[in-house]
Amino acid sequence: TSQKHFYISCAHPPICKFVEGNDCILFAYGTTSSGKSYTIRGTPNELGVIPRTIHNLFNS
Repeated sequence: TSQKHFYISCAHPPICKFVEGNDCILFAYGTTSSGKSYTIRGTPNELGVIPRTIHNLFNS
């Protein structure tokens, strides 16, 4: 799955609830080298959850 698809389907809905005043937590869980850091941080060409969230919050 792409970073964009993951963000839209899994991370964006709880972040929208957070903006509405609800509590929200997102965490990455898995074995070593399973892609947790990549999913959360991403790369300059494939932004992860944190950069997409920051962009979304400040550009909404």
